[in-house]
Amino acid sequence: MRWTTARLSFRSATRRVRLAGLGAVCLFAGVALQSYAQDQISQFRAACTRSATLMGMTQTHPDGLERLCDCLAADFEANLPPADVETLSRDLLGELTPAERASHPEYQRLSAYGGQAVGACLLIEGFEDGARAPAAPE
Repeated sequence: MRWTTARLSFRSATRRVRLAGLGAVCLFAGVALQSYAQDQISQFRAACTRSATLMGMTQTHPDGLERLCDCLAADFEANLPPADVETLSRDLLGELTPAERASHPEYQRLSAYGGQAVGACLLIEGFEDGARAPAAPE
């Protein structure tokens, strides 16, 4: 009986160590993923504030571009994976090539979502032309 009890205790302890190790790996991966997501949102904000298209939409308001970019960043952070935020950032700056657009399986959906988000944020932030979003690149 003692050997069986010791064996069960060892197995139980081994499982706890494995689960603790798995928990630590998941925690580390979660922190790394959250950091990656925050980096992509920061890069999007930087791209957004340099966008000539968005500057043109907000030029009549002194802090309009920053407000618009904050609204978009909050929306994208809540609703899009970091890779999609990166794609939109590159597209906004004109760094996304036509070949990359064509090869991205969800580009049309993502571009449409970005345009709708711009229109919604323009309305939310009180700009007169809120219904006008940038045209989707061809």
